[in-house]
Amino acid sequence: MYTVDRIENDYVVLENRNNLDMIDVKITEFNYDVSEGDIVLYKDGKYIKDEEETKRIESNIRSRFNKLKKYVELNLHILDV
Repeated sequence: MYTVDRIENDYVVLENRNNLDMIDVKITEFNYDVSEGDIVLYKDGKYIKDEEETKRIESNIRSRFNKLKKYVELNLHILDV
């Protein structure tokens, strides 16, 4: 399982979610409009987006960001900044 780290020119840079190794894959290897943050599986010789895992991780990140935002706002209010 990989995360799309970034897209550079004609390459998609993937991060292996198990060992954090990075690999470059030609963008033509993807049969969908790949985006940063996508969770990707390599199955049957193809890179495919794991829609469910991508949504789960995006939701988790959004939730953590909102908690952090509330914490910061509360502390700024306490400090009256």
